[in-house]
Amino acid sequence: MVLSEPSEIPSMPVEACVRMVETTARACTPPTAPPVTSSAPNWDAMATSLSSLSAALAYGSVLLGVLALFTAIGWGVFITRRAEKEAREEAERCARKLIEEWLAKEAPVMIRRKVEMLQDASMDRGDDGQAAEQMGSAAG
Repeated sequence: MVLSEPSEIPSMPVEACVRMVETTARACTPPTAPPVTSSAPNWDAMATSLSSLSAALAYGSVLLGVLALFTAIGWGVFITRRAEKEAREEAERCARKLIEEWLAKEAPVMIRRKVEMLQDASMDRGDDGQAAEQMGSAAG
């Protein structure tokens, strides 16, 4: 094939050509690599994480202490009420036992003395019935 006269070459504005070249150049650039760090640890991040950890432990300890305090107070109230109830029951049981013993030993003797005093109206060795009749007639 023989070349003939040159054909007309299409033209475009220079700005469009510059934009196409810049876009192509941007697409071909390799992604930037992360910065190279040294092997030394990041002390600022480590200090921040340790201070956060110590703050969390402090708050947790305070909350645990408050919880233990309320639990101890509640347990003390519970034990106090239970001990008071048991002490009252034991005191009542002991009082009943002492009263029953007293009624069995001392009361009959005292009642017998009082009955004897009521029956001894003459105040001497005389007839109590006749003395009671005299007191009744004198009374009216």
